Amino acid sequence: MRQRLASSSSSSSRSSASRVTKSGEEEPPRQKARRHRKKFSPVQKVETHMTRLEGACLRCWRNRKRCIKVDGACCKYCNTLLDPIPNIPCFRSRLSSSELFRKGPTDDFCWTRRRWLQTPFNDTKVWKSPQRRLIVTQGMDLQLELLVKQYDPLPEDQDTYTWTDLRNGQQRAWKMPRYAVADIGGAQEGINRYVGDNMQRYIEKKIGQHDTIPWKTFQMAVKMSVEGSSLLRNALRLWTASRIIEDPWEIIGSERLGMEPSNDPGSPYYNKVPVTPVMDFQIDSITIHKILLPLRKQVLQELQKKVLENRRKDFMEIFLTMYILLHNIELTIAHDRWFAQRWNVKQRFSNYELIDNVFLGANIMLTHFHYVTKGYAAFAHDWKQNAPEKPKEEQIRFMDAISTAARHQASSLKMLREQQQYGSPMFWCSQLFYDGWKPVASPCAA
Repeated sequence: MRQRLASSSSSSSRSSASRVTKSGEEEPPRQKARRHRKKFSPVQKVETHMTRLEGACLRCWRNRKRCIKVDGACCKYCNTLLDPIPNIPCFRSRLSSSELFRKGPTDDFCWTRRRWLQTPFNDTKVWKSPQRRLIVTQGMDLQLELLVKQYDPLPEDQDTYTWTDLRNGQQRAWKMPRYAVADIGGAQEGINRYVGDNMQRYIEKKIGQHDTIPWKTFQMAVKMSVEGSSLLRNALRLWTASRIIEDPWEIIGSERLGMEPSNDPGSPYYNKVPVTPVMDFQIDSITIHKILLPLRKQVLQELQKKVLENRRKDFMEIFLTMYILLHNIELTIAHDRWFAQRWNVKQRFSNYELIDNVFLGANIMLTHFHYVTKGYAAFAHDWKQNAPEKPKEEQIRFMDAISTAARHQASSLKMLREQQQYGSPMFWCSQLFYDGWKPVASPCAA
């Protein structure tokens, strides 16, 4: 029986592979006709090359078209559409190019030009004292240990904090001892541990439990990161590390480099001993270059991959990651506004290049969320129809809670955008929840 089945199977396969003519001769199997791509014209070759160099906007990318820039519009294809304001914003940028945090101080607030991250621990041309062990903090009873030494200053090294006393408008100054972080590698390891150990404490500090949407969103992200999501784990680390370069550091403990807390109520350092200007610069540089920039690359590349693949099972990770990154941008903008007020800068913001960059980054993320992922549909009344396959019970409860909260807060959240309250909580994050989204223009430096 098996032999008959095998023989019939083989004969049928032969008949499908070749045909027998009337004369009994076997014809060779027909080759499937190959499609030959039409040769590009010289103009098309140039356009293809430019598209590969500069990238394509989302509309051209989805339609597999060459994306050619034209004056007064994004590209040639978008310019031919009947609708002068297309539904899909014309962005060439991809998620991986989004800016999420500041990458250093502005020229006016750069305390030193020296390359401290490359300074050896035992360089006798730089260091002029034995090491001292310092404990620094940003509050919350959290501590970071640093090894510091006295340094031989260069002309560009700043050792004085200045500020305007808001009570009388007078300029004040505090000259600090010339100490800097000597063990850069040890400081990097310490900051890395500090970020991992204290993530939840910073979430509790920056987000109140009464804020339903952000609190529940961050707690869900923490839970999924513990369960194995590397994307969310790195996004949360990036968010936490970004707070390190915003909140001021102060020295606590018995070793204070010979300083006492300020007793001037008009000083921003009242009842505190701040780290020296160079130490402040070093902590920022270590955090930015050794922690934040590598995390940014990892997070955005993985997020971009998941967004462009657009698999329904990845929706929760995509939404939570974008929420965390947009919340980070909100805090970055709010911090720059606070910094401008603290240092009496006569503008709304102190660093408009940073503001422009993070506005573009937020717009890029929201463009992909709305027009590639179609994520806003998940927060409609019938969101369960758009939910990933077999959502967990806790995910159903989470989506129900934040969808309901977003509907209840719709009018107040809309007002944030109408009143251009860029640094307010939920300004950017709220734009994940509603359809009809349009890009937000960056404020001009006026």
